[in-house]
Amino acid sequence: MIKTIDWLELNQLLPELARRVQKEYDEWNQEADPETGDSELGFGGICQNFAYIIAEAVGELTGFDTAIMSAQIGEQHVWAIVRTPEGIYEIDIPACVYETGGGYNWKKIPDITFTEQDFVINLIDSDPNVWEEFLDD
Repeated sequence: MIKTIDWLELNQLLPELARRVQKEYDEWNQEADPETGDSELGFGGICQNFAYIIAEAVGELTGFDTAIMSAQIGEQHVWAIVRTPEGIYEIDIPACVYETGGGYNWKKIPDITFTEQDFVINLIDSDPNVWEEFLDD
């Protein structure tokens, strides 16, 4: 288990995160039904599934607290956060990497293969003690 972790160490997790996200992406089938789209997501985006996968994997691989963030700034988007001894980081794959569209009507970009370069990791607060401020009530 990793005792401390920083931006560089989080980056070492990215190949495994990419593998797990790829599996979810490959199962996403918007052509399943022309009227309703994917059986789970309809024609909505998949960012929330990716966020849950990333948060679960980071928690499993590091033992650190993870959570999901959601915001609507132009578009609704969901991503993962992790609390480490060094602070709170966000981990995300920008939606433009794997889908196009807007609102709750997104289209899968075909034939994407995720790599470490698709992920964004940012320190969002250097104080891990403010974790509760990032959690939804």
